Amino acid sequence: FSEGVDRNMSEDEVDASENQIDPQAEDRELKDQLLKRYSGYLGSLKQEFLKKRKKGKLPKEARQQLLDWWGRHYKWPYPS
Repeated sequence: FSEGVDRNMSEDEVDASENQIDPQAEDRELKDQLLKRYSGYLGSLKQEFLKKRKKGKLPKEARQQLLDWWGRHYKWPYPS
């Protein structure tokens, strides 16, 4: 059956189907090109962000109050 379909296709349709571009392959190629070009810059940005990362978001006192509350309510940790 597929051979009959191929025989009925014009030469232009055959050329068009052979020249289709895989969008995923195109995306991978672009990603690779960008990484090659900007990898050093991206690496230095990553290092900057890692330096600025905080160890904790809450002040020590607030964290301690929450841990104390958890210690008292761990069996039923839903506020009333």
